[in-house]
Amino acid sequence: MANQGISNTLEGVATRNHDTVLLVARLLMAFIFIESAWNHSLNVEGFAKTFNNFMLPAEMGVPMAVVACIVEMVGGIALAAGWRIRETAIVMFVFVLVTIFVGHRFWEMEGVPRRLHMIQVKKNVFMLGGFLALFIAGAGRYSVSAWWAARRNGGAASLARQS
Repeated sequence: MANQGISNTLEGVATRNHDTVLLVARLLMAFIFIESAWNHSLNVEGFAKTFNNFMLPAEMGVPMAVVACIVEMVGGIALAAGWRIRETAIVMFVFVLVTIFVGHRFWEMEGVPRRLHMIQVKKNVFMLGGFLALFIAGAGRYSVSAWWAARRNGGAASLARQS
């Protein structure tokens, strides 16, 4: 009986705070991409050299690094803002999946490098789950997309109905 009370309480908290929790989740997910893009963009050539470890032609390093920086920054900003979140979730899901198979090939390593890359893969798999959840849940009321939809559909009254 007590478990049902806890369950009902948690359900009520989740329902009342749905949009706030989605905002916090988006901001937490966005942080890692924006921070990574910023750091990588400060040294694109150095970032590009890391691609040499993945059996890719050296001349592809800088273009791939630039594309990765753009995807991380634009994707991170879109996540934070809640702009076109389902499309963003799909793009970022694919980006992270590619990163696993191109950038963290732990199965080809041994010892400490293998363990370090396995940690990165586990973190990335966790993010894949987050992107799937955002794809299903949407951005929530506290998002650019909700604001834009409310503006097109009758202002604040429309935004209030989305909660």
